Amino acid sequence: GHAGSVNMLAWSPNEPSSSPGRDYHIVSGGNDTSVQTWEASTGRNVARYHGQPAKVLSVAWSPNVYVSSLGPGSFSNAPRSSRVACGREDGMVQMWDTTANREVLSYRYSAPISIVAWSPDGRRFAYASDDKTVEVWDTMTNRKLVTFSHTVPPRVMAWSPDGKYIASGGGDTTILVWVAP
Repeated sequence: GHAGSVNMLAWSPNEPSSSPGRDYHIVSGGNDTSVQTWEASTGRNVARYHGQPAKVLSVAWSPNVYVSSLGPGSFSNAPRSSRVACGREDGMVQMWDTTANREVLSYRYSAPISIVAWSPDGRRFAYASDDKTVEVWDTMTNRKLVTFSHTVPPRVMAWSPDGKYIASGGGDTTILVWVAP
C-alpha cells in the first residue's frame, strides 16, 4: 500500500476479544508521506491519513483509555478514544482520530521528528527531534509541559508502565531517564 519505504509501524491497542467482529490493526508510515491503518489478519487497508508532504519517520497508536461510567473502580468496555500520531521529516506532529478518520491535533516543530510516544494513560504525548530535544505535551489542554535536552539526537524513547518516567537514548552510549511531568 505504500509507494516507498515503510519507516515505522505500530499495533493498535484494541484486543479482538474485547470488540466482537474487530481485528487487530496496524498503523504504518513511510517515505511516500502517508500514514495508513491496516486490518492485520487480512491486510485490508482501513484508512489513509493525508498530512504534510513530508516523509513519515515515526508512528504511534494511543493507548485505550476507558471511561468510568459505573462508579469508582468500574469501567466501560469502550475506549474513550484511540488516536494515531506521526512525526514527519518537516517537523510536523499530527494526530488523527481513528474512529472519525479526521485530524484532531497538530504541532509544528523546527526539526525532524524522529520518535513519537504516548504515556500509558494517553494524557501526555512525547516526541523527540533531531535537534537533540524531547518535548512532552498534555493532550487534554494541548500545552507543552517540559523540554528535555540530549547531547545527541534521540533515536529511542519509551514511557515507564506507570507513566512516571521517560527513558531516551541516542547515537552515543547514554540512556537518560527523565521524571515525567
